[in-house]
Amino acid sequence: LCPIHHYEIDKLPDLWPSSKLQQIKNDHEKWVSEKLENGDISFKTIDNSQYLEKMYDSWVSFSKSKIWVVSSLTPLRVDDDSIDPLDDAIIETLNGISLPGDGFWEPDINKYDTRPDENGITNIRTKNLAEGDGHKISIFRNGHCEFLFCLEGSINSITKFSKKKEPDRIGSSRIIRYTHLALVITKQLEALKHIWNRCLEFKNMTLTTNILNSRNSMLYSREGDPRGALYGYPVQTDRLQYCFIVDRNSELDHLIDIILKRFANYFGLVLHNILDHEGEFV
Repeated sequence: LCPIHHYEIDKLPDLWPSSKLQQIKNDHEKWVSEKLENGDISFKTIDNSQYLEKMYDSWVSFSKSKIWVVSSLTPLRVDDDSIDPLDDAIIETLNGISLPGDGFWEPDINKYDTRPDENGITNIRTKNLAEGDGHKISIFRNGHCEFLFCLEGSINSITKFSKKKEPDRIGSSRIIRYTHLALVITKQLEALKHIWNRCLEFKNMTLTTNILNSRNSMLYSREGDPRGALYGYPVQTDRLQYCFIVDRNSELDHLIDIILKRFANYFGLVLHNILDHEGEFV
């Protein structure tokens, strides 16, 4: 099952016993087989996997070895010209996106950073990248859209703080503050869902979230908690990724919950809830 219907069925186990699910599966497989044999239906393979690998290569090149969080939505079939990126509604949507704030970053997009490029239209700001601050939000002619955000400045700050308090525990690892990661991913998904709803007509798309250049980084949470800081374990890969197909009617809060819990798992942590009782990231 997809994450959305998996969630719905888990909420109502009495309504959806395993025997009923198995029968639905068998009936549908039989129907599909008969339709394929009779030539009543056909199918096309999903061809965006190679495209996504190409995009990953471009993100790594763009990141210049800094830690970036990248979230994207990609059509299941990638065609050259699905939209007009210079349409007024698309430009207005792009310029209306909110960036992560939290007092650490400026939350407002500068519309003067929006410009057409070889892929479509982009809002990009990298003038402070040396300090670890930058973003890039793009809407492509083929319907692909992406939101890249640099975590390097936040990571440098919290790593310096953590090494002063617990140098033996931190060692050479780089520290990612969970609340900042959660805020960035939330803002990315909010922006991408808004672009999809306002500008794109696809029924389903591939949602991908990546942390680039993640090797030897650790996740840090519960700052100020009386029990002390909670650290994960250093990851041993250059790329952390979660990727799945979503429906345009998917609930945004549920998508955020799925992705944040998965990334916490990647760092060796388990989050039963992504928010505390006051609605703040844990």
